[in-house]
Amino acid sequence: MFRQLGLIAILGVLWIGTRCFAQETARDYTTRAVQLVKEGKVNEAMEAFSKAVDLAPNDPMYRKNRSAMYAHLKQWDKAVADYDVILKAQDNDQVTRFNRGFALFQLGKLDDAEQDFDAVIQAAPNDENALRYRAFVYIQKKEPEKAIDDLTKLITAHPDDPQNYITRAKVYAASGKWQEAIDDYGKVLEKNPKDPAALWAQALAYLRTNNAAKELEDLNALIEVNPRNLDAVKERAESYRRSGNLDKAIADYTQGIQLQPKDASLYAGRAFSELKKSDKANALTDFNKAIELAPDNSEYYAGRAYIFVTNGDAAKAVGDFNHLISLKPDNADLYVHRGDVYSKLKQWDQAGADYEKALSLDQNNYLALAGKGYVMGQKGNVRAGADLLQKALQQAKDPDHQEEIRVMLRDIGVGPQL
Repeated sequence: MFRQLGLIAILGVLWIGTRCFAQETARDYTTRAVQLVKEGKVNEAMEAFSKAVDLAPNDPMYRKNRSAMYAHLKQWDKAVADYDVILKAQDNDQVTRFNRGFALFQLGKLDDAEQDFDAVIQAAPNDENALRYRAFVYIQKKEPEKAIDDLTKLITAHPDDPQNYITRAKVYAASGKWQEAIDDYGKVLEKNPKDPAALWAQALAYLRTNNAAKELEDLNALIEVNPRNLDAVKERAESYRRSGNLDKAIADYTQGIQLQPKDASLYAGRAFSELKKSDKANALTDFNKAIELAPDNSEYYAGRAYIFVTNGDAAKAVGDFNHLISLKPDNADLYVHRGDVYSKLKQWDQAGADYEKALSLDQNNYLALAGKGYVMGQKGNVRAGADLLQKALQQAKDPDHQEEIRVMLRDIGVGPQL
């Protein structure tokens, strides 16, 4: 910890002051403090370091020792107080200035931390620790371009250090610059093709760029490295399901269930895949299990409700959502799902009332807007219904939801404009 922070090494090192009585006594307390640290008696050690500071308040050496101990204990505010005193006496002490910047960063005082790192970099433009932590400050302050500049300087100085590429890639990803992130993760994978963190992050970046083939390539490599990587298995299952490769999706969900049998999302994912294959019997079994494990997830009830409705058990579907709404009366999505059930039953008034309720709770709920438009179209007001559906289609981001809305438009006799 001490070496990583660039702090004064207190273990096994004694500061030699002047030979007055107070300095000798302060040194004795420091000697005792070092021994107490070795014995793991940190509270007693801190008392001894503080006693040394009290006896020699004008000698920054003892305050440096105590500030190092404060930092080790993550008592950042107390460390900063010592750093302030040291820097008043030694304004050009760049090690202490960096340490204060680091402590301020830990306290969330980002502007103050930035000023300290700026000062260190002004004195030593290639100071790697200051550049790195100033980049972290910029990341926290949501100033990605400045963070990228500092990280690029570090990469230029050390092009073989994978950590700087990973950090810069994360900044690019957070800024939505997915290709730049992919390029940086690629640099890491050039050095270590089986780096699990880089493979995983790059796979997610490919997902964001809709490059399913590359995403799948990385997920395959990741699972080859560790077949028990549940996140990778689950994401590959989702990738297969999105692409319509349902048999492989089901196989991966099954593998995931073997790894984590209490993960409700795995049963639900398998159920939705089975449902797309019209295997309603197995889908119902999996939805039941998912609901047993996660009884408040409305999406699982929606899947089961579809099976109930198509099997002629609409009352069971409505009953599920009545129960959920009684528990969460302000959840707009529950009204949307119950409205969908009523729509399948062609009970337009009940469906319309549920969609209106959902919109009163969440005016930006585009599925409720689409449902309202669909009901209007079915009740004869096709033009107004189509307008609402087109508006919902423009707002929808999920490809599955977009396709659902297009189907609604076709059902009321209007082709989608998007």
